[in-house]
Amino acid sequence: MAVQKRKLTRLERRAQPMPDVIPHDEPLEHQEASKMPVVASTKLSNQEPSRTTTTTTSMARKPKSLTNKQKLKIQRGLEISDKLKNKASKKIARNLNRLTAKTIYD
Repeated sequence: MAVQKRKLTRLERRAQPMPDVIPHDEPLEHQEASKMPVVASTKLSNQEPSRTTTTTTSMARKPKSLTNKQKLKIQRGLEISDKLKNKASKKIARNLNRLTAKTIYD
């Protein structure tokens, strides 16, 4: 079996040079600036420090959409509830018919 390659993250893809692009010579000032290590922070710089982490993180998160499995379970649940309602309504109708038949023939 072949070993499956790990999918690169966005930062890793951006860090790799593109094979088609030929690098051009930069001026000396830019070379010195590019040699300085840049620390990438995980937080956005324009975010304010949150007072309470529980409220701000829960409000900032985007709600996840349902998976297909969850959608199918919900759909199946609706089908089952429809069947039960249909069964109950038929049962009630049969009881009413029996009662009316009893009153007619008695």
